Amino acid sequence: ALSRWAMCFAALPAGSRHRGPPTRAAAAARRATARQVELFSAYHTLGLEPDADLAQARKAFRRLAREHHPDTCAPGQLAEAGARFAAIKEAYDVVVTF
Repeated sequence: ALSRWAMCFAALPAGSRHRGPPTRAAAAARRATARQVELFSAYHTLGLEPDADLAQARKAFRRLAREHHPDTCAPGQLAEAGARFAAIKEAYDVVVTF
């Protein structure tokens, strides 16, 4: 019986480049890249440059939270404000815990 990797390799067209099974280092690099993308996205959501420090992130979070909090918005914009506030809070959590 062939392993799953061997079956995938057997399905490759002749002459194609085969690099072998994924390594732990490659998986770690993909995870690191995903975390970097998540952090960059969080900085973008908060309206910050990637080199901003924690004090700037806290200040931006408080400003945006005040602006988009569901308790301070118009009744017709409650759903949009709630979703935006949740995104801002999640972005701040990512920046603080990274």
